Amino acid sequence: MFETLKVGIWACVDDECPIRLLLHPEDDAATLVFGGPDGFELFLSEAALRNLLQVGTDGLSRLTTRH
Repeated sequence: MFETLKVGIWACVDDECPIRLLLHPEDDAATLVFGGPDGFELFLSEAALRNLLQVGTDGLSRLTTRH
């Protein structure tokens, strides 16, 4: 009956942006909340969070070895 909604969005997050983690163990998922009460929320399945962390770790490694 319902289909997954996919939205294209662009956001800029810097080192001053607070980031909170909300776990959803019943769904094997997590939400990353960027900013304050009216912030941006990113819901990720466990597999998507794992992928994000792997890609982010690789990106951070590449950035830190440039300096």
